[in-house]
Parts: sequence; C-alpha cells; structure tokens
Amino acid sequence: RQFGFNLLNLDVRSFNNTGTFNVYVLNATTGTPIINETTHAVNAAVGALNIAAGVTPQSLTNLNGTNTNGTNIITQLFDIAGGNGAPATDNLGIWIQHVGDTTNVIDATDAVDPIVVDFFSFGFTSDGLEASQRVANQIVRLELEETGDNTSTFAGSLEYAMLNQLNILDANTYNGLSTIADDPSFIVMEDLTDEDAPRVNYLDLGSDGVSTQIADQEEAPSHSGVVSFDSNNYKTADTVTITLEDLDLNVDSDLIDIYTTVSTNADQNQDAIGSGNVTSGGTSITLTNGDELGRLLDVTFDDVRWQTPDGSCLGTLTGAASTDSGLSATGFTLVETGSSSGVFTGDFQIPNLWCRADGATVETSTGLDIEVNYVDFRDASGEVIEVGDSAGVRANTGSISLDRTVYPVPFGVESDFTADTTNESPTGRALFPIHASGMNTAGTARATEGLQAGEFITGGDLIIHVRVNDPDHDVSASGEDTIAQNTTAGNVGPIKVSVIRGSSSVILGYAGGPDALVGEIDTDEATTGVNPLGATRAFGPMTEIAPDAGIFESDITIRYTDGPASTKCSSVTDAWTALNGAATTTETDRFDTAATTGDYCILQGDILQVEYTDGADASGDVNTVTDSATFDLRNGVLQSDKSVYIIGSDMILTLIEPDFDLDNDSAETYDLDLIEWDSDAATITMGDADGSGATFDPEPLNFRETGDSTGIFQIVIEIPEVLEGDRLERGEEAVLEYTDWGPSGSDYVGEEEEDVNLTIFTSN
Repeated sequence: RQFGFNLLNLDVRSFNNTGTFNVYVLNATTGTPIINETTHAVNAAVGALNIAAGVTPQSLTNLNGTNTNGTNIITQLFDIAGGNGAPATDNLGIWIQHVGDTTNVIDATDAVDPIVVDFFSFGFTSDGLEASQRVANQIVRLELEETGDNTSTFAGSLEYAMLNQLNILDANTYNGLSTIADDPSFIVMEDLTDEDAPRVNYLDLGSDGVSTQIADQEEAPSHSGVVSFDSNNYKTADTVTITLEDLDLNVDSDLIDIYTTVSTNADQNQDAIGSGNVTSGGTSITLTNGDELGRLLDVTFDDVRWQTPDGSCLGTLTGAASTDSGLSATGFTLVETGSSSGVFTGDFQIPNLWCRADGATVETSTGLDIEVNYVDFRDASGEVIEVGDSAGVRANTGSISLDRTVYPVPFGVESDFTADTTNESPTGRALFPIHASGMNTAGTARATEGLQAGEFITGGDLIIHVRVNDPDHDVSASGEDTIAQNTTAGNVGPIKVSVIRGSSSVILGYAGGPDALVGEIDTDEATTGVNPLGATRAFGPMTEIAPDAGIFESDITIRYTDGPASTKCSSVTDAWTALNGAATTTETDRFDTAATTGDYCILQGDILQVEYTDGADASGDVNTVTDSATFDLRNGVLQSDKSVYIIGSDMILTLIEPDFDLDNDSAETYDLDLIEWDSDAATITMGDADGSGATFDPEPLNFRETGDSTGIFQIVIEIPEVLEGDRLERGEEAVLEYTDWGPSGSDYVGEEEEDVNLTIFTSN
C-alpha cells in the first residue's frame, strides 16, 4: 500500500527563460546508448516517456496522472513488478525539449549551464504510522537577494507547511510549493529536530581558493494538541464551546485556517471535522486498523458519534435544537482565532433529544456523557495520538416558589351574591363596603335600600405569582423561553396549584402546559390524569422572566370562592364565575362537582400550595418540589403625620391594610370613602360618595399604595375650612374612622367588622 504524490521540480531558465518545455524519461536496453555520439540525437531504439508537457522553464509538475498520450506516468516509471517499468539494467536518462526547437539537437559548443531536475516524493506506505513508512523527499534552493547596494549581505526566508490527516493526500498541498526563490516553501512530514532539522548549505569559495561547506539549521518541531470543553457540565440547549490548540494545524500563517464538518451522508467521516472518504470526493482513506485517515475531530454522546441518522428516528426529534440531528447540522466549524495562533474554536447547542446512528428510538441527551475526540496527526514526538475531553449533560434540580408567604383573603362584589335590599352591611356576604356614612347618594336621607353600586370595593380577586427556577427550560441563548410541556404521567402541566384546608383540598388548575384551556376546579382528583387535557383548568405556559434567567412565572387569579367547601363559607353566592367556557353562572360551571356541605370559599387559615414535577433533577430522576403560603386577615391601622393641623394645611393620611395588597406586582388604589370624618362641623366620608372629595382636595384622588406589595396606602388631604356649610373652629376635634371588614380572626371578608379611629385637632 502506497499513498502520496510524485512531482518533477524543473528549472532550465539557463537554457531559455521563455517558451515551454517537454520533459521525457528515456530508457534503453543494456549496450544501447541513449545519445548518438555523432549526431547528438536520441537513438531511435530508446524509449521515451513524456512526464511533463508544455511546462514553464521553472515549474513543479505533479506526476500523479497521465501524459498527453494517456499513459499513466507513475505506473510506467515505478511499476517494475508489473512489467511496465524500465528494467533495472536499462540505461535511463532525462530529455528536456524546448517546444520551439524541432531539431531536438543539443549544441555541443554550448557553455555548461546550471539546471535543476528533481523528483519529489510525499506520502506514506502501509498506514504511515511508523517513521519508516513516511516519505517526504525534497530539496529547495534559496536564491538570496542582497539587502542593499554593496552590503555583501544576502537574505531570504523559508516557510513550511506541516502535514496533517487532511492535507497529506491533497494534491493542492504540494502543487503550490515554491521550490526555488528567495522565499521558498517546503513540506514537514513529522517533527524535524536535531540532525533532522531543516538545514541550509552554502558552498563558500574562501580566500585561499578552497571551497568549504557552510551550514545552518532551524528546528521544525511538531506540537502536541490539546482539545477542551468550556465547562464540565451542560444542560439541554446550553452552548458548548470547543477549543483546540495545536500549532500544527496552522498551515498558513497569513490566513485564518478553517476546518469544517463532513456532511456527506453515509461517509465514514460523516459528522466529524475532517475530510470525506475518497469514494465520496474527499481525501480520506480507510487504514488497515479500521480508522479513517481524514478524521480530525468528532463529538460523541454516550461514546457514540453524534451523527445524523438515516432511519425513522430523525423525524421524531423535537424540542431544543431539534434540527441539530448531528454535528454537521449544527453548522459546527473550527475557526482559528488569529492568522497564526494555532488556536481554534467552535460551538454548538446541546440538543434535548438525539438519535443513535443505528437506533430507531429518540433518546434524551440528559444524563449522558459528551466527549470531544481529536486525532493529533503528529504530537510533539512526531507520532499519531488521540486526545480528548469529556463533560456531562446534566439536568438541574428545579424549585418552585410563591411570591409571598402570607396572602390576604380575597373577596367578591355585590353582583356575586343574592341581593339584600334591606341591609347596608355585608350580612354574611364576602364584600368590603366603604364607610357607612358614604352609602346612598349625597344629600339623600339614609334608606333601607341595601348596598348599591359604588358602595363597596371592587376587584377583590387575589393575584398570585408562581415562579419555577429550572434552567433546564432555558433552551434559547437569548430568547424568550417557556415551560410548555405536559407531564408524561398525568397529561397536565407540571405545576399544580391547590388550596388545602385540613384533609380537604381543591386543585385550582395546572400551569406549564402547552395551552391555556378551559376546565373546572378539581375537587376530588377523580378525573385528573385520566381524561384528556381540559378536564381540569390549565393556566397555560409559564414565561421566562428574562431571556437568560431560567426562572419562569405564571400569574394566577384566585377568587373568594376557590377553596374547599365548608359550612363557614357564605351561603349566599348566587353567580359563580364560569371556568368551563359556559355562558351560565352555576356552581358546576366553576367546580367539577357541586358542594354537598356548605359552599366553596377561601377562609382565613387555608393553605395555598404549589407543586412542581421536575422531569429530571440533577440526578436524572423525576422529582417533585413544593411551596406553600397561608391565607390570613390582619387588622388595619389608620395614621396621620401629625395630631394638630392648621386649617388649610395638608395632612398625610396613611392606611396600613395588608388585606388590600391583592397583587404583589403592582401598586393598588382604594377609595377615600373608606374613611369617615366626624367633627362638630359634619360627619361625612372624605371621598366623592358624600360629595366632599373636592372639599378635602385629595392628592391623589384615592389611597395609593406606596409601592409594590407594601400594604401601605397614603394620600395627602387639605384640612378644610368649611364642611357641609359649617366652618371648622380652631381647636376642633375630628375623629377619622376606618371600618375594617376583614379583621384578624374573621373567617372571611365581610363576616365581621372593626372600627379603627384616629383623632386629630385643628390648631387654636
């Protein structure tokens, strides 16, 4: 087995520096002279093999091919065993013919002219694994140039190309050599050090008339390569950066070298950095040990090359990097970091699923080892060695959390309940009225008309924010990701939201699934995981809070009704907000079954629980994590910045009421009519219900929360001069009263009330 190239290095510029030349190898049987001594012509009995046709006076010709007659040059020159080459006893010669000279006669009177006729050989025998099997026969000549007039100093340079598994059988590696110049180039097959180092020889004619050799040398060593990952562990969709350091791959110091992946289907080097097999147009051959010469670098999962399969498994790849079926599909390329750095980098994304080249079933990459393997064609000792690095594709243990540990108990609006036209208090309804002084229209006598529109706080629904911290779902480098995949076992999203009271519980729904779907609140878990998705409410995908956070959030609204059934609950709920898409408002439009005892509701002391089923934790197993919070009612507090005010001055009024903090992600606003002003001048609510809002000149118009989730509400009001036509006196006492319809100890908002008073004085 012999692989490589033979080249003819020619320089006959001393004959003629123009035109072209033909070069022949001549052979004659023993006793037959090649040149007729009389005519100086080639004897007719001599065979001539054309090895170069129409070449320039200085040229390098690849002999691996056929001549103009279609004859295989290498076979004719070297295949002695096959009977095609010249016998060892033949006379051999070189005939250089100037194309413009048809006489083919050498003028014996010509002076002695220097010429160059070299045969270069590059390649290897067998597998080329041993030094004795490697061939790199060459000689280059330096035509040095004087550095300046009369300097007597002549300079030049040498450049070499290190052979590797990709260029050793590539004809372009050798065809571009410059062999005679002031800056010639040459080939290095292996480490050339010590006595093997490239050496420049100069025959110096000394002043004594004796010519002596002068020489110098410079080592051209090979280098050991190192390949590495940028991390010890990766997760699905992480970007993997591979760094390869090997100066031997810097084959052109003037350009940035690039090495690409073989994408040819069924090629022995498919999905490896390198060259394809010769049968598919590449330069790689299969060695006797089964290795492929042209394999430079590859990536494996579970010790199997990551390669695009040719079976049905390919069509089942989904999810992160689903189109990256193999290394070439990722566009992976090794690019040199600088024109002569010898450091190469490339990156790709970890797929969540992959196919073994010979497998029919898609597999997860999580839990596998990933390896990069680099075949160093010549290490520092000049031998072939394979080096690599490994890492793990691991999952992260996810966690789930609520935005706080204590939530207020939500409440409803008047239209949710059976009408009560005779009572201005909630009377068992989960309502939060304004102060009683502001009920009914301004200037109208109190009447038994019950609570009317505008006489209670609207928007008593609670908004919770559920967060899942699991980088496994952060599958895009800088884009918005979601948790949007059902659990395999339950066919529902991986986040379950429940309200628990003792041994009773309800499932409000599941988050993190692919779609937001209608469905009831599950009161018995009898259908969950059995029926198709939609039997229980689905909140839909959870969205990442930032492009690379790995933290996902879902905002879920909870109504006052959304807890286990109890006789303590208000029994006057009349209109249930439907969850199943129905236009009706019955109890079973929100819950999968009607309550058999009492009613459904949220009570103080209930527990809100969220549960996250992590499909793969750090150990690769399914894991379930939870978080919980309680529902609680707390007492309100009314404060002022001072106790004595000059009439006409401003007062900062503060209401501390955690029960009003229904959304942890926004600052909320509540009606100033929650507060009653009681002094000798008048007893009125301070907002528009009693028509006195302008009198107090509130800024802003209503109580405004001081920040997200502070539970502290403030307003600036002006101490009026006149109320209801009566002028305030200096030193007049005013009692400000807030009626808390959700005091601590109540089961729900509206069950009980507690008055909170604040006393202030006008200055005298």
